[in-house]
Amino acid sequence: MQNVQFLYAGIWKRLFASLIDGVLIFIFLYTANEAKISSEVGGILMLVFPVIYGGLLEGSNLEGTLGKKIFKIKVFDINFKPVSYIRSIIRNIFKELFFILTFALYVYLFHVLGPFKASSYSEINKIVFNHQIVLVFLIIAFLIWAFLPKILLHRKDKKQMLHDLISGCIVVKE
Repeated sequence: MQNVQFLYAGIWKRLFASLIDGVLIFIFLYTANEAKISSEVGGILMLVFPVIYGGLLEGSNLEGTLGKKIFKIKVFDINFKPVSYIRSIIRNIFKELFFILTFALYVYLFHVLGPFKASSYSEINKIVFNHQIVLVFLIIAFLIWAFLPKILLHRKDKKQMLHDLISGCIVVKE
């Protein structure tokens, strides 16, 4: 058996890989929305599709999403073995959970306390679901989601994020 030396993937490669994956997920969800699916199905799809996308691709022989493949990084368990589908799905559930918490933080800071202050729940719905605000939200939410947890929760030794620590995963360079 060969002794292979792995280098942990840095924050910038992971960030840009996440950006590419985010764009791909957005395109899929936008296309699904254009197909006139019901709002209930659309809401469930928004929660479940990112977990399935990441979970299936990271648990497969690809060992990473399309964004990770472009930036030549892979997801392994802490023993440097390919992750199982279950471990990968757990990793992506926590990743999605952190995104949802970021969305809630965005709504609270910008629409309850901040510059787009709303006086009622229906006003928050109008602001959040206004198509002109959606693009601004996506940019702000992505920046918060991409940078804040990755900077604040970045473990230096193995370059793990919180969702990596919880799931027992590492991300390495090919």
